[in-house]
Amino acid sequence: MDEDLKLGKCCICEQENESVRNLITLHKKSLDEKGGWGCFTCGLPSRGAVAVLCDDCLDKTTGDKAVEIKFACLGYPGENRRIEMDKLTEEFDHDMSKHPEENRMNFISNMGDFDGDGKTCGMTSDDTCTKAGSEECDWECPYSK
Repeated sequence: MDEDLKLGKCCICEQENESVRNLITLHKKSLDEKGGWGCFTCGLPSRGAVAVLCDDCLDKTTGDKAVEIKFACLGYPGENRRIEMDKLTEEFDHDMSKHPEENRMNFISNMGDFDGDGKTCGMTSDDTCTKAGSEECDWECPYSK
């Protein structure tokens, strides 16, 4: 593909050049019905707002003196339509209960035995796991065997 990717103006500095190549998903619902992000895993429709940043501005979005994104794309980024961030008022995010990979990671990072009885739930961090091995607990934890 010889065609250059053109994403329009940077959503921070508003420059338009070949360094505008970083697509950022935002946790706000877009005001346009096209060009947004979504998720097949949790059934989230493609209505999430996105921003595009140049390389220089991307580097400025982290750290102690992080610069905030000023605009979001309205529609597809290459259409070069932008909207101020404060116009996006509705939150938009994953349904984490439908993301088993995240639940598994929470289990692994929360595992611990707080009172020495060998039964601490890694999913809920309950001090005493009373559901292990029962039909109430569908997680594969070390205590469900």
